[in-house]
Amino acid sequence: MNTLNYNENPEGLLKIKRLVEKEKTVMVASNLGKIPFAVCPMVLQQIDKQGDLWFFVSRTSGLFEDIERDNRVQILYNDQEELNYLSLFGNATHIVDTQKRKALWKPSLNNWFDGVEDSDIVLINVRIVNAFFWDANDNNYASTPKQNKSDASNNDDLGTEKGFIKL
Repeated sequence: MNTLNYNENPEGLLKIKRLVEKEKTVMVASNLGKIPFAVCPMVLQQIDKQGDLWFFVSRTSGLFEDIERDNRVQILYNDQEELNYLSLFGNATHIVDTQKRKALWKPSLNNWFDGVEDSDIVLINVRIVNAFFWDANDNNYASTPKQNKSDASNNDDLGTEKGFIKL
């Protein structure tokens, strides 16, 4: 059982939520023990108040099958407009929950599924274990280099804040 408690560091969870506040397509890597591992684009439906990520997936998809064998996933988030990037590692679980499915359903999902009642649909819940971010500080990608090179901060010479997010 995962004993990770995001409430121990709510600032870390808020940082992740701020970085992924826009609905975006992310890349979800699975079958991490194999080289090359599998990658597929997925639309993040929600990051809930507990910090779990929610996606829709087909029961017949490779991702569904991969999670059956090994539930470890790596999620790569890229927001080129804001110059924010996030790598999340976590454990995925298949969830069959009709109420949650209806709550998260959007009409655009009809492009992949036959409506909210499609028996092929399963939710995937990802519990984040580890997070690393790059944040270009308000689109200031060409900012002035840091004055104190001996500063042990998590900023690089381009003004990009980066580092692990404590959860």
